[in-house]
Amino acid sequence: WGQMICMERISTMTLAGCYNASVNESETITEAQPFCPVRKPRGQPIAGPSLTGRRTFRSPHRTELSLVRFENVGLRYGLGPEILRDLSFLIPAHSFQFLTGPSGAGKTSLLRLLFLSLRPTRGLVNLFGRDVSLLSKDQVADLRKRIGIVLQDFRLLDHMTTYENVALPFRVMGRDESSYRKEVIDLLKWVGLGERMDALPPILSGGEKQRAAIARAVISRPQLLL
Repeated sequence: WGQMICMERISTMTLAGCYNASVNESETITEAQPFCPVRKPRGQPIAGPSLTGRRTFRSPHRTELSLVRFENVGLRYGLGPEILRDLSFLIPAHSFQFLTGPSGAGKTSLLRLLFLSLRPTRGLVNLFGRDVSLLSKDQVADLRKRIGIVLQDFRLLDHMTTYENVALPFRVMGRDESSYRKEVIDLLKWVGLGERMDALPPILSGGEKQRAAIARAVISRPQLLL
């Protein structure tokens, strides 16, 4: 379904590319420092035996690309203190990353920067090789089509069926329903909602709403999934 990204787990919060963020204040994420060991070059055996007793090899054909690059990024709301401070990290393609931290640490603000619903106060945010500070509104809208997001409160539209909610990204793109109907139905069956595709969100359980939100986020095969 594309390259899925969250952020990599560590102490108070984790940033992709194995960067450890230290927190000086309860509501401030500060500069990230690398803590992961150096990886072997691609195509070379990994040290130690595998579970099968054979040596494991990485594929030399898989290209590592950085989907996301932050350099000295800071964010503040209005005249208040910086919520995010001096963030520098990379998120490589084909990786899962996990972001953790206490309430008020800035996790949602960071995700909003990644989804382009916020602009940083300072520093560089680069997505898919593009400096977001140089993008027009139309270019930002085009770039966001390459990003899927599962929101904490799901944000399903109550007047639309489960099928219509999941198909919404295709409708926004202007695609004809005949070109995506089978794909939406297949995905709904895969997430266990095949019998609930005509149900409205208010009668779905919390778990069913979550699955519908995930299906909507991945239906267009985004390169980055938050």
